[in-house]
Amino acid sequence: MRTSRMRRCVFVSVVLLGLSACGDDGPSMTPVPPPAPPPDAGGLGPVPPPTAEVPEPSAPAPPVIPWLEAGRPDVAAPAPPELGPCPEGWRRIESATGIAHCDPWPEAGHARCARDDETMLPGDPACRRIGSACPAGDFATDFPAGSTVVHVRPSAEPDGDGTPERPFATIEAAIAGSPQRAILALAKGTYREAVRLNGGRVLWGACVAETVLSVTDASAAGDGVVTVTGRNVGVRNLQIADSGRVGINLRGTGASGVIEDVLVARTTIAGVLASDGASFTMSRSLVREVGLGTATTGDRGVHLQAGATGELSSVVIDGTVGRGISVASDGTILRATDVAVVRTAKPPRSYADAVLAALGGTIELSRVVVDDLDTNAIRAEGAGSRVTATDVLVRGAGASDRSEMDSAVTALMAGQVSLERAAVVGFGEIGVTAFGEGSTVSLADVLVSGRGDEGAVVGTGLYVGFVGSMSASRVAVENVRDFAVGVDEPGSRFDGTDVIVRDVARVDGAMGTVGVQLTNGAAAVLTRVSIERAAEEAAVSHGAGTTLELRDLRVAETDARLSSALRIEELGTMTVERAVLEEVRYVGVSVAHW
Repeated sequence: MRTSRMRRCVFVSVVLLGLSACGDDGPSMTPVPPPAPPPDAGGLGPVPPPTAEVPEPSAPAPPVIPWLEAGRPDVAAPAPPELGPCPEGWRRIESATGIAHCDPWPEAGHARCARDDETMLPGDPACRRIGSACPAGDFATDFPAGSTVVHVRPSAEPDGDGTPERPFATIEAAIAGSPQRAILALAKGTYREAVRLNGGRVLWGACVAETVLSVTDASAAGDGVVTVTGRNVGVRNLQIADSGRVGINLRGTGASGVIEDVLVARTTIAGVLASDGASFTMSRSLVREVGLGTATTGDRGVHLQAGATGELSSVVIDGTVGRGISVASDGTILRATDVAVVRTAKPPRSYADAVLAALGGTIELSRVVVDDLDTNAIRAEGAGSRVTATDVLVRGAGASDRSEMDSAVTALMAGQVSLERAAVVGFGEIGVTAFGEGSTVSLADVLVSGRGDEGAVVGTGLYVGFVGSMSASRVAVENVRDFAVGVDEPGSRFDGTDVIVRDVARVDGAMGTVGVQLTNGAAAVLTRVSIERAAEEAAVSHGAGTTLELRDLRVAETDARLSSALRIEELGTMTVERAVLEEVRYVGVSVAHW
């Protein structure tokens, strides 16, 4: 029984509602008689002391409690997170607790489109075609006026000159026979050749469905199906598929390109790779099933490294085995807007992430959904690594794999993550983590809910450990199993303003579940806090050096048979200013050591 653990009172610091309380086994309180007076000079015995008047004791002053007549202190309520207005095409989803978030898909969810040349972008009501419709003839006809156009058809005679009537038979011949900045118009058909693209030239397919580049052999030199080595090149209106190489490889400070209306499917290592200072933009495109069936340590949908920069707009990364989008090394930056990273899968011999910034790289996300994953969702790992995300939905991260601890959003080993107007829902183990010295997470207008589409309640909401830090403003944590906010180890810190915690393990009624839990020397300050329906304790401060400060606190409906609303144990410290505890089934405040 827990009550048997509370027999011995120790030095535990508690400040509650402006009062302090402590206990001690002090010295004996048995009265000691005064010493006898000395004899008088004549030896006639003791002289009685002079009679003195004893003043009447004054009446004790009553406590000054300004709110007593009102019945409760004036506790300021936390402001809820506001995740709107929703981006165009996104739906506003109202929760049972009144906190809404934005969903980019229609009620039926993200569709698995029937055709290879179709996808669904965030905000789309249905699947859309990538690029233009296939023309009646062999070539596209919508080239910009005044362009130099050189035609290529894989079935052409080898002595072609690039005209529509006598096209080149290979892309290599067309590059050799064309001026810089020419458009290489690719006819319908399959091109089984690797291409090195430079000189401002543009590969322009007839349509995505019927213009295919495919190279089945791997490249010892790391070349892609398309390798970009020059400035201002373009890849448009075609697909790169079923290859043992990188799909599009941009390499070197002189390499830059525009990728539009392109499907990259079933390649290895990466769908799009940029390195050594290369730069690119990619729009209205789909990268699908990179590394499928080939990777043991994980491939990447889009990867940047060694100072490369890239921008994604209206792009879907679907079904990568390994990582959806990733960056590595200082000065490497990827910006993504109106992007979906979905169905990222874990490789057999490695962990994986849908979005990863490592080794000092930076990823900036806006209007992005990370959904339906067998992996972690977003991670920044290493000093200088940073992910910033605004108007983001993270859903289903790690929910199918319990073999190791998953975290939907993680700052690790001095990485930095910032979420604003974000929902993290239906995760596997932990919603948001700051772990390791120098790791920081910043949250503003964020909903964290463990309840997935199947209704199961799982995991921990927010966790800070091993000298990590997290700041939160207008954050709600709902429907979690273990604890809503957990902070552990000396140096770990959580600062929260306007924090709402609801329904901690209410579904299965498990014990050992807490709204806010601090342990082993951690520190936290929370202002304007509401903790409702925590299955056991609302807040716990455990261990020497642990300090928890709560200001403007409301606790309601703790209901476990042997729980306390506020619990201080093992030399922990808790300071509470302005609090209301109501509908607490067992104990309001307990102090314990055993």
